[in-house]
Amino acid sequence: MNNEQLTRARILNETSELFQKKGVKFTMDELAAQLKMSKKTLYNYYSDKEDLFSHTIDFVFDQIMVEKKQIMEQEDLELLDKTAKVLKVFPKQYEHLNFQQILTLGEKYPPLYQKILTRLENNWEMTIELLEEGKKKGLLRNFSIPIFQSMYEATIEHFLSRSVLHENKLTYQEALNEVVEIMLDGIKTK
Repeated sequence: MNNEQLTRARILNETSELFQKKGVKFTMDELAAQLKMSKKTLYNYYSDKEDLFSHTIDFVFDQIMVEKKQIMEQEDLELLDKTAKVLKVFPKQYEHLNFQQILTLGEKYPPLYQKILTRLENNWEMTIELLEEGKKKGLLRNFSIPIFQSMYEATIEHFLSRSVLHENKLTYQEALNEVVEIMLDGIKTK
C-alpha cells in the first residue's frame, strides 16, 4: 500500500470506530481530531460525511471479501466447515457494532442503507460454489440455493432494520453464528 492508501484505510477504520460509538452523530471535527489531522486534510480525501460513510461501507464489505477468500484457500478445512466459516464472516473489529446505529444511518442517509443491502445481496459466488459442491458430494441435501440465499439475506436485513439484537443482548456475530448453524443443519443430509 502506498501512503495515500494507508491514510484512506486509517480514516475509514477510525470512521467505523466513531460510528460504532456515536452513530451518524459524530462530527468531521471529531474525526479529524481522532486522526490527528486537520479537517481540511480530511476533506482532501472525502468530500463530505456521506461520501465518507459510503467509502466506509465499501471498506467493510471489501474486508469481508478478503476474509472469505482466505477461508476458501484453506485446503485443510472440511467442506461443511469451510461453508459455515464463509457464511459467518464478519470482521473482528466490528463484532460489537451496535446495529441501532445502522438504523439511524438508514434514517439520515437512505441511499447508504440501500447500499448496505445491495452489498449483502452481491458476491455470493464463493458461497454458491461451496453449496453446490456440498450437494454434489452428498453432504447437503437437494435444496434451492436461491431460497437459501434469500433466507440468509432476509435474516441479515431483519437484524439491520430491527432492534432484535440489541433487545436480546446479542452481538451480530453471535446471531450470525446461530443463523448459519440453523440453516446448515436444515440442509445437511441425514
